[in-house]
Amino acid sequence: MAMDPEKAAKAFQAYLDNAEKSSGKTIAEMHKALKASGIANHTEQRAFLMETFGLGHGHAQAVLTKFKSPDFRGGGSTAKVAPPKKAAAKAASRKAPAKKPVAKK
Repeated sequence: MAMDPEKAAKAFQAYLDNAEKSSGKTIAEMHKALKASGIANHTEQRAFLMETFGLGHGHAQAVLTKFKSPDFRGGGSTAKVAPPKKAAAKAASRKAPAKKPVAKK
């Protein structure tokens, strides 16, 4: 069952608040340091946040999510996304083969 978007946003914000509390730095300060580092690779950015601010994997990931999308409030999108055409065509070709008729005795 999907979480209520408002509850998800509050939970995400609480996660960010805990990242600030554990590191002693604000999200803005972490973003500033991350930008100044010049690191572009996501994995290396996460490692930078973990090493520099003592964050765990999840908290560093949340800070990165906020860094890459400042308007992100948490929670998932309720919009349904159509599968890419190739994937849909491939899925259609995987239909179960027709059953062979059973020979009568």
